[in-house]
Amino acid sequence: PRDDARLEAPIERKPLELSPLPQPPSVTVTPGAFPGIPAGPLAVVVARPQGDARADVRPAITFNKPIAALGESAAPSGFTITPADEGEWRFIGSSSVEFVPKELLPFATSFEVAVPGDLKAIDNTTLKAPHTFRFETLRPRLSSTNPESGWRWLPREPTLALTFNQPVKDLDKHARVLVNGRA
Repeated sequence: PRDDARLEAPIERKPLELSPLPQPPSVTVTPGAFPGIPAGPLAVVVARPQGDARADVRPAITFNKPIAALGESAAPSGFTITPADEGEWRFIGSSSVEFVPKELLPFATSFEVAVPGDLKAIDNTTLKAPHTFRFETLRPRLSSTNPESGWRWLPREPTLALTFNQPVKDLDKHARVLVNGRA
């Protein structure tokens, strides 16, 4: 037998009583107190790239100790890239940051990345001084020619084709063709 009256009766629900979470307790971390986090000042362990860089570049810096809690959602601040480029700095874990450009960084450009000297690790130690490093994106390079270098026979009205490793702007204003060492 089925009790239809009981099935159709509305269930009375009481609203949940929610109260705000308490403030998190303040935490003081003593330098050298955690295993795996070295005592002493914060230091840059790796900064890359340096010198000549390839096409898809994401400058990254790794420190000798955590500078943020795991899962930190706030963007790292104080890091700069010059010339400025559209993009954002992001944490990679707790001890590294990287610059993620919105688009590829421009080719044939020298960049400088700066880390602020007042950057703090989670144990409140700071860098001894600001840290900078430089890199340069790919410069144009001739990949191939048609006809090939050393080709001895050409048609009466030859066509010259140059292939570069990237788009080249205003090539006709900057190119100089030599045949047998003469322009």
